[in-house]
Amino acid sequence: MKRTVRIAALLYGFTAMSSQIVFLREFLVVFYGNEISVGIILAGWLVCGGAGSILFGRFADRSVSRILLLSLCQILLAFSLPASFFLVRSGRSLMGISPGEIVGILPMSGMIFATLILPCVIMGFMFTLFCRVYRDLSSTET
Repeated sequence: MKRTVRIAALLYGFTAMSSQIVFLREFLVVFYGNEISVGIILAGWLVCGGAGSILFGRFADRSVSRILLLSLCQILLAFSLPASFFLVRSGRSLMGISPGEIVGILPMSGMIFATLILPCVIMGFMFTLFCRVYRDLSSTET
């Protein structure tokens, strides 16, 4: 069981890293790659991931079947990531921004946080779940 959790955690880490790279690259294309957009993207990623960890971390403590909850979160993440990528790709047209136009800080922040909130909250919650599951498995071995 512990080996399966390690493999799942490894795959979760790979998914988190690769999705962060792809999101960063896609947002740089949408916002023409200025430095403030990189800062807002990384801040959005960290704030939303931290919010998921803090807000739902208490729920992970009270959950009886953490493995089932991890599985459900992975399924939800599998659907939310492509939807968020589609939202990034269509972001300029959804916001009514013409090609070549530089986006202001507030619309940029709004789009970034709206796009990243669901997958990053799920990933933050999954991090706390993996920590709890691994702790429980380690304590039963000794």
